[in-house]
Amino acid sequence: MCKLINDCNILAMGSKVISETRANKAADLWLTREFAEDASESGKKKRAAALAALAKIEDENFK
Repeated sequence: MCKLINDCNILAMGSKVISETRANKAADLWLTREFAEDASESGKKKRAAALAALAKIEDENFK
């Protein structure tokens, strides 16, 4: 989501909360994901929806 939302170029994973297998899969996805370049109205809506989904996850897990 970070690349979709704000072209973030940092991936951080905690070794105590993610397995090596999942970390490798996440890194593979991260490295092959394109940065957001869609400035169209539908692209803006996708980014807004992604931000809303991220806010919901944060609200549920970081109280």
